[in-house]
Amino acid sequence: MTTIEDYYKEQGELIALDISAKTFYNYQLAFRKRILPALGDTELTKLRRSDVKRMVKNLKARGVSDSTITDAVAALSSLLEIARDDGLIEENAARGLRRRQSYRPPANRGLTADELKMFIGRTPVPYRLPVLFLAATGLRFGEMAALRFGDFTNNYTVATIGRSVSTDHTGRLQEGDTKTHKIRVVSVPSTIAQHIRGGNRQKMCFMIEFFVGVIRESQGS
Repeated sequence: MTTIEDYYKEQGELIALDISAKTFYNYQLAFRKRILPALGDTELTKLRRSDVKRMVKNLKARGVSDSTITDAVAALSSLLEIARDDGLIEENAARGLRRRQSYRPPANRGLTADELKMFIGRTPVPYRLPVLFLAATGLRFGEMAALRFGDFTNNYTVATIGRSVSTDHTGRLQEGDTKTHKIRVVSVPSTIAQHIRGGNRQKMCFMIEFFVGVIRESQGS
């Protein structure tokens, strides 16, 4: 008898063939934290669609976010698709399960000037410049982490964004394209630009040691 956990241990690495390293890392988290605890002991050939739905229901009851649940179902579906290609099962019990459910993320609301001022006032001094930079430019965290002094022009008031820092499936930092795979230019207020100074154009602008923990924590939640 081959269980879901047995098959994942045998063939789980094949999931990485058609997805990005970041997505594979997220899928590994999904298996370890959500799929295997719920379905790991289930016999592969006897997994039913109702079993997957029950897992989804239990995750929602625990307060797990909709996007995280969608990742878990997608990860399981990828493994089951491999099993189907191997001729071990006829149907993928997880395929398309979450696509019929519309997900509407909560509306984002920017901080007011007073809220931002209060937030900065409570931020430890070494981290204030990165926080202000994010607030002023609207960059993603990984995009700011990848910035080098050579990416700035016009006395640091213009930044070219073409890279982003993330973690691979082992949890190590890696540098790659931005989420949109496009290069763009953003303006930096002079009040912030005056604090960005460096000599080596290839040197990282901000504290990469600080980013390591933040990036890993955000992707591992």
